[in-house]
Parts: sequence; structure tokens; C-alpha cells
Amino acid sequence: MVDDDTQWRAVAGEDPGLSHVEIGGYVAIVVAQDGEGEVRAQMVADVPRKVMKANFVRGEVVAVERVCFILNTPEGRMRVLVRDSTSFRARGAQPSGLVDITPGDQAIVVGRQIDEHGLEARLVGLVGGAQDSGRGLSRR
Repeated sequence: MVDDDTQWRAVAGEDPGLSHVEIGGYVAIVVAQDGEGEVRAQMVADVPRKVMKANFVRGEVVAVERVCFILNTPEGRMRVLVRDSTSFRARGAQPSGLVDITPGDQAIVVGRQIDEHGLEARLVGLVGGAQDSGRGLSRR
């Protein structure tokens, strides 16, 4: 279910929202389940077709290192390598980079698999967790 609290992300120049979602298009959805078992979309992001060749992972940040962070995913721990070209997104603020990621953050990552337990990030989306309190995020 989407509601007024659902965050929308779209390709630059488009108005985000349910009206921009096309049949046959791709979206990434981050959901949460409330205490009554209802599933609600926290964030819906338009995914360009070229990105569909990339890998997606989600999970909780458990450690931040000099050039990467460790994500605890449903499939196990994943080392996420961050480059200068990596884009970052978050609700209510624009994180500038790895310095803004905190253990406890919930993240979705789009990137290229570099080995069984490693991913080179193209896009990092922070949703929920430590970043919701605004700690460490660059306000632009």
C-alpha cells in the first residue's frame, strides 16, 4: 500500500508519484510491515532499464570502513565498495557520501557484483534506521 508518507524517487526531470509509474516499467520498492501485519511502501523509486542489469541488495549497515560499508542482508553480510561516482539518496536530506552512513541505517544498494560477498555501489538509498534521526547527514 502507498500512502501520504511514501517517498517517491524518479528519473531527473520527472514528477515523482504513482502517476509516473508506467506499465512494463521497473520500480524498486522498500516496504515495512506495521504491528497489524499490513505492508506499506516506505519508498518507491523509478529504475531505469539500464540499471536492471545491476544487482540489488538491502539490509542493515553494521560497520563503516574507509572505502566501504558492511551490510547485513537476508543472504548474509555484503561488503559495499563506495566510489566517487556512487550516488546517495535519503529521506529528508541529501547524504554526501560514505561519511553520512551510520551503523543501524537501513540501506538499499544498486551496484555491480565484484565477488560472492562484495558489491561496487552505483546508488545507495538510506531508508529508516539511524539516518532518520538526522545524525551525520549533510543538509543541502
